[in-house]
Amino acid sequence: AVACHVREEFHKSAPQSARRHGRNGGRTLRGLSEMGRSPGSARRPTADDLAEVVAAKVEAGELGRQISKVLLRENGLTDLGACHLLNALPSTITELNLGDNRLHEVSPWAGMGLLKALRRFTGLKQLVLANNQLQDTMVDQLCTDLELCRGLTKLDLSGNKIHRGGIGAGRLISSHPNLEVLNLQWNSLGGSPAVAITKGLLD
Repeated sequence: AVACHVREEFHKSAPQSARRHGRNGGRTLRGLSEMGRSPGSARRPTADDLAEVVAAKVEAGELGRQISKVLLRENGLTDLGACHLLNALPSTITELNLGDNRLHEVSPWAGMGLLKALRRFTGLKQLVLANNQLQDTMVDQLCTDLELCRGLTKLDLSGNKIHRGGIGAGRLISSHPNLEVLNLQWNSLGGSPAVAITKGLLD
């Protein structure tokens, strides 16, 4: 059965970047500040600048063994920086946390590029996009795309600007037997979106 959880369950990432081996032998990418440093730079880089540098390092194979988890909560990433990084990561990522960033600040260059980048990760088990001010159009398409992630067990969309996008979440619940945790707290759900979610839980 799918449980619709409404509790905050993700702690703040460590301020210093760390790369650790996961239990499955993969590597965890955590934080951009250390890995994205560029010696001799005259100005302080933005989070998107750092993401572009880290993406280049990933593509060049400088980060060692296969990355399986990406935990980049509270890094100040916009849609543009997230796209740089996601397009460089291996498609075998199983856990992705981009919560508390600035993904709503969609750049003219990237547009809805974040959604396109996320479609590569069909093996995702956990996805966190909390507190990014994401709106209905994007969330509805995201939920449609996530139907391909048959191993997804946890989705956190709390603290966004979701109203009618809740209808897409209802469809996702109904079609996704492995989904165990769906966090939609701090959104504007009501009316037909709330009905769709309830129906998805009962299906």
